[in-house]
Amino acid sequence: MRAPHFFYAPCGIVIHFCNGAHVIFPAGKDVFHLTVFSMATGDTAFDGDVRCNPAHPVEFKTRQTYFVPWKIEIRRDGKNICVYEFNPAGRKVCINMLLGAMGDMIAWMPAVAAFKYFRNAKLTVLMKKEYIPLFDRAYPDIVFTDNADMPLSAFYAIYPVGVWGYGNLDNNPVDFQKNNLVRHGASILGVE
Repeated sequence: MRAPHFFYAPCGIVIHFCNGAHVIFPAGKDVFHLTVFSMATGDTAFDGDVRCNPAHPVEFKTRQTYFVPWKIEIRRDGKNICVYEFNPAGRKVCINMLLGAMGDMIAWMPAVAAFKYFRNAKLTVLMKKEYIPLFDRAYPDIVFTDNADMPLSAFYAIYPVGVWGYGNLDNNPVDFQKNNLVRHGASILGVE
């Protein structure tokens, strides 16, 4: 069954942005050239060949789970198969703050609201049930839920917002010790 919020490229390739940029190549014998880079900085996450496996799909995933405006280019035999630019406008996006404490939520909600405003996304925020009444009336155009069992396919993109171990630059672009909580959330969501 096709996930309604994923992008289906030619040749059976699937692209989504749930906890990083994912490119899923179908089972087979094809060799594709994949380039994944940030449209904001030009930094390349991957530029190389991907060999399909005859027995099962092959998935590429970026290490970065924070907001990056990715551009994905896929070629086969030197010919462009797909060029895809991340664009959350009008699409369902989930901000996962389930692991945060109440003070974290208070610090991060302005960044969440800014993300909705600047990216024009249909936003769902995943947080602990007891925190939802603190925010749902203040942000009526954002859906709040504690349903951690929602499938990835329900969203175009998912961004986990939290504080992770020292030196972890896969979940946040800047070491959390060098930011206050407000700036930390903003940097993860790309609205600083």
